[in-house]
Amino acid sequence: MQHRQQIREQLGIIEERLEDLGAFASANERQALRSPDPFSFGSDLLLQEALDSVRDLGQLIHEQQLFKSLPADDFLRRVCTLLVQDAAAQGSDVAISHFGSGKVSMEMAELVMGAIIASFKACLKGQKTFSRVQRVKQHLFPTASIYLELQATHGEVQFRLIDDGRGYAKESATMEKQFHKLREHIGNCGGWFRYSSCETYGGLIEFKVPLALSRAEALILREGDFELLLPSSCVAETIERQGKGRVPPGATVYRIDEHAGLVPGGEDSPVLLRLGVADLQFWVGCEAVAGKTLARRVSAADFVEKGSWMQDLGVFQSEGINRALPMLEGRALVQFYQAGEVR
Repeated sequence: MQHRQQIREQLGIIEERLEDLGAFASANERQALRSPDPFSFGSDLLLQEALDSVRDLGQLIHEQQLFKSLPADDFLRRVCTLLVQDAAAQGSDVAISHFGSGKVSMEMAELVMGAIIASFKACLKGQKTFSRVQRVKQHLFPTASIYLELQATHGEVQFRLIDDGRGYAKESATMEKQFHKLREHIGNCGGWFRYSSCETYGGLIEFKVPLALSRAEALILREGDFELLLPSSCVAETIERQGKGRVPPGATVYRIDEHAGLVPGGEDSPVLLRLGVADLQFWVGCEAVAGKTLARRVSAADFVEKGSWMQDLGVFQSEGINRALPMLEGRALVQFYQAGEVR
């Protein structure tokens, strides 16, 4: 996993350098057109070809990973074998069916395996409080039934678990604790998940995890002279108008702050963004959205003091200059939200 991350970072750096050269070549072109000497446009064409080659290389690496991958249904079959063994070791008897589509690479497997196991353990915990006698009384099969579904596409993995147990009451403190690790994992990946109970019996857990890219689209948020980056994948809605009633009553609202990252408040900010990460939704206010960019994530550990709220930096190219701004990834957003609940 670390090796693949290094490859993505190197591809992102090469793309940035080529864009820098492209901006430099364009400036030279404008200068040359104003001079009487002839100008050759070949340099721009070569740069564009180099940039296309780098992007083709990234696509080739992804295709090679898929070439070595498993069909999603075969992957689930192997996972089910492990889950049944784990359930038997805990004294539980379960019947699992599954359906998969697409192909699962090693990178995909590493991303979702932990989340699948956490979902299964949450399901198993609910099943343990539902005896065989109770199940028969409710006209259910004596053995707990669980259905797994996984869809793997070019850019993301979607997973769904459906069972015929008691369900997942959100007000249950036990269930909240059970889903804590799942929330952390999905937040780190910048994805989302949800869980719900069916009308009578049964429950649903599902999540979606995007595959990591060398560079991803991000919004530049501005508050005074301070700017930070927010991944576009975390933004569900943007409101840019004055007036009250822009957020639902009781909704959690933050505003960006240079010293603390996010602080409570911000309902009256000129711009409000509704964020969604893991199973959490909240609002962030700022003075303006200064634009969109493609940013490469790097760890901020070597650039900030220990204990700083800045965990990641986003590096991007702007007008021929490389810039770095604090980036609020899914992991940081989850931590800010949970810290706000404690206050």
